[in-house]
Amino acid sequence: AAGADPGHNMVCEATLDGDARSCKIEGFTGVGLQTGDMLMVQDTVTCGMATGHIAGIPKVMTSRPTQQRDFQMDGSSPRWSGGQYFRMETARPGDVFDPLKVTVKPGITARLCWCGKYDNCNPDVPADFQRDAGAITIVRLEAELKVTCMIKGLCRALVTLATSAPIGVGDQLMVKSG
Repeated sequence: AAGADPGHNMVCEATLDGDARSCKIEGFTGVGLQTGDMLMVQDTVTCGMATGHIAGIPKVMTSRPTQQRDFQMDGSSPRWSGGQYFRMETARPGDVFDPLKVTVKPGITARLCWCGKYDNCNPDVPADFQRDAGAITIVRLEAELKVTCMIKGLCRALVTLATSAPIGVGDQLMVKSG
């Protein structure tokens, strides 16, 4: 059957202030995927059971092929075709797409619920999005982390769990530049 494969995992960072950070998934897999497919984030055990949208998260992500501008803005590979690339974004005239701020508070782990273009799902109706495509974790850190790294060695970052969600004891961090 056509549709998204289950088991995708997406991690994003909530925006406290300033510019929006890209919240995207690349290399999305399934059968019959295409430009115009949509993903909705739902805080439920089963897709299609949500009663509304989650405050601070865009209603849906609509798939489109990546563009050279995506690579320049956030390092997205310029080779993803429609159906394989989703980003929380807004469209401007001239096929220009800008990332949207994700301001959910506190951070959350929720379901990624898929709907195909030809299913004619309504972005305002969570019940239309019934295909489970995996999970998204949106991390919200209330303060910027100070990371200290040794040359070719370990890095150290002090995380205050009371103000960082959904992070817990035993979780691991990845230090990236840029």
